Amino acid sequence: MSASFDFSVQYQVTDTGVGEAKGKGKSGDGGWLMAFAEAMGKLMQKQVEKIQDFADSIGDKPSPSDSTKLTAMTQMFQMFMNAVSTALKAMGEANAGMARKQ
Repeated sequence: MSASFDFSVQYQVTDTGVGEAKGKGKSGDGGWLMAFAEAMGKLMQKQVEKIQDFADSIGDKPSPSDSTKLTAMTQMFQMFMNAVSTALKAMGEANAGMARKQ
C-alpha cells in the first residue's frame, strides 16, 4: 500500500504539480516557493478527498479490515503532510539564507 501511495504522489507531482509550479513561478505571484506550496496543497486536497470518500463508503460500522485501511490511509497522509511541511521550511530557510548573502 505504501509503494502505491508513493508512486501516486510522485506521478502527480511530476505531471501536474511541477508544470503548475513552472507557470506560476514566472508570473510573479509569490514565485516558485508559493507555486510549490500550492501544488502540494492540491495534492493533499486530493488525498483528503480519497480518504473522505473511503470513510463515507464504509459507513457507521466498518469491518476491522476497513478500519485498519482507513487508519493506514490517514497515517500515510500525515507522513506526506509532514514531508511537505519540512520541504517548505527547508526551502524557505535556504531562500532566507541566500537573501542574507546577497
